[in-house]
Amino acid sequence: MRLRDPKENLQLFLTRRCQLRCRYCGLRKGRADMGLKTALLGADYLLRSRKENLVLEYYGGEPLLAFDVMAETTAHACRRAVRLGKEISFYTATNGLALDDRKLAWMAENRFFMELSMDGGRETHNSQRVGPGRGRDSFEAVRALIGKVRASGVDWGVLMTCHPSNACRLEADFELLLDLGVRSFDLNYAFAAEWTFPAQDAYFKGMLAAARRRREDIAGGKIRIGNLWPVAEPAVINGQLTVDTDGTIRHFNEWMFEAVPAGRASPLGFGNVHDKSDINDVYLGRFHSAYGILRMYEGAPRTRRLILNNIAAGYRFKRFFTSLRGWVDAGCAGRFALPPATPEWRLAGAAGPSPSSIMLE
Repeated sequence: MRLRDPKENLQLFLTRRCQLRCRYCGLRKGRADMGLKTALLGADYLLRSRKENLVLEYYGGEPLLAFDVMAETTAHACRRAVRLGKEISFYTATNGLALDDRKLAWMAENRFFMELSMDGGRETHNSQRVGPGRGRDSFEAVRALIGKVRASGVDWGVLMTCHPSNACRLEADFELLLDLGVRSFDLNYAFAAEWTFPAQDAYFKGMLAAARRRREDIAGGKIRIGNLWPVAEPAVINGQLTVDTDGTIRHFNEWMFEAVPAGRASPLGFGNVHDKSDINDVYLGRFHSAYGILRMYEGAPRTRRLILNNIAAGYRFKRFFTSLRGWVDAGCAGRFALPPATPEWRLAGAAGPSPSSIMLE
């Protein structure tokens, strides 16, 4: 019997161009863009899913630098969805530097959820999200957009990526963004960075303090923290699919470590949207995701160790957010115990598991 895992969302990797050079981003920047034909075939690939409610997501690089392709693909997907009797909505993550009133109005009309990449206050944000040119304040460029975004009617939030070096600032950064008017958060932790137990604990303690202070608004839905509902960890092996600029179908997080350049086949072998591949034939669980990513780095022990560290940390993040959700629902009553530092695996050291000891749930 063939395993089936019908997908309900798909990422289109529209471009490798970007105005920023974020320190935690492993993407090889360049001028590679997805052609319109490839983007349309990517939308059709998703619409063949047996699922009835679908989400088409646009990534980069900076996806708004390929706005014309995004707009035509969205119109095509909407028309096809109507003919097929399906519901489709859209998502994009953007650094905001190419955002304007026209694009915001268009997103509001087309059922978009848009996330601004904003990692916290000025010090935190600018330490990781390096702007073009010397002295460019990328924090201020995004902060100046928030009033316009709030007035636009688009459904929006913030994609906040925490690096281990900034984990101790998480509570303060979260509060600062709340003061700016943000009410929806996805609190990512940086991949391809070593998450030691002290760095994890600093993240957890900051999130706990913020949750205790804002418990009523979080429980009542006035503040959304996407990590809590559902808890999709370990994120580095989350089983999502992306279509690269040339149409190659990949595991979503392959680009985090950039082992396989555009134009080469993925070790997981999902094919290409130009081949009329069927999304319903794809099964991608945690084991398969981990196998594919680790296989790329058989000759790179340092990178393999970082991936294993990210997997191990992800399981600990999963336990933390699952417990935090219950604690918030219960009114933050009683003491909250951090998840143990050595759950299902024996650690080779303080930073992460050995390749032979990792266990995937």
